[in-house]
Amino acid sequence: MGIDLIIKKMGLISFFLGKKPTIIEDSFFGRMHLMEHRKDASLSYFECYRHFEPLDGPIEICLYGNIGPTQKQIAFFKKIENQYNTIEDAVATAITKEMRNWDPDFRIINFRNEFKPSFLVIPHCNEEPMSWEISFFSTSDPHHVFNARLRNFELEGIDMDG
Repeated sequence: MGIDLIIKKMGLISFFLGKKPTIIEDSFFGRMHLMEHRKDASLSYFECYRHFEPLDGPIEICLYGNIGPTQKQIAFFKKIENQYNTIEDAVATAITKEMRNWDPDFRIINFRNEFKPSFLVIPHCNEEPMSWEISFFSTSDPHHVFNARLRNFELEGIDMDG
């Protein structure tokens, strides 16, 4: 199970138990909902949406922390946007390899048309190397989500849900 599914489940548990999340307004990320982890504050995170330049639209974000985003996290988000082409190339190669396990003729013609970034996990950004994730859904098969795991800007692996 990818980190994004675990995070979403934690959010649903809080919702059903009646705890309202703390909401902050941040000048960079906008409205952020704090999903507080009572036993371990390092597992607390914010949920929000922000415009993602490579998508030219909003992306859902999980940002670890409990007092608001740090300047390092903002800089990291900007770096992801700036290095997106490199990330995209690595992810396209990994998705092709994964999909060829089921369809030997699978190929991606235009990654940006066929796969859309949908979810981004931004770590605390306190130490190197930084582990983070970005998820993509397939526009041709919306039942499949591909979760890319990265360490700094090197792809470590890809998981497919659906």
